[in-house]
Amino acid sequence: MAAATFPDLTKILSASELKTIVDQYNPVVMGQLLSAKLLAQYPTIRLELTGIGDTIYPELNAKPDTPLSAANRERCLVALLACRSRRIELAIHVYMALANGVTPAELAHIVVTAGIYTGVDTVSSAFDVLQGTFTTLQELAQNKTVDPSKAILELAKALPD
Repeated sequence: MAAATFPDLTKILSASELKTIVDQYNPVVMGQLLSAKLLAQYPTIRLELTGIGDTIYPELNAKPDTPLSAANRERCLVALLACRSRRIELAIHVYMALANGVTPAELAHIVVTAGIYTGVDTVSSAFDVLQGTFTTLQELAQNKTVDPSKAILELAKALPD
């Protein structure tokens, strides 16, 4: 059996657009945005969220000291979120994966792999999120406005749960 390819999906973002995403990504700003959102949703577990954030996302607090690289962490989270049908959360972690050097082709294969174990509906839904995320980020990258705050805002508009 030949290896699966995803030409339409993996060619949405050009090399220069991917570079813009990487160059404009600021992990500290991203950490502040994610922390504010989570703390607003779950105010009673503030200390626990801070501990989780410091452990799993040390680079978001400008302390990159963890055995799991940011790119590998995002690969894991994309697989998990693809299985849960959480559109905006998946989109945000796809963005974070791209910003940390994970390629669109890798993300497509991660979704397929997750879908093998969770069903065709998972693959279909996650591919829809990948396409929407790539297209939204492409537009932002072309306009050179793909900083984390703008990216999250536009992803939330494009991919509501």
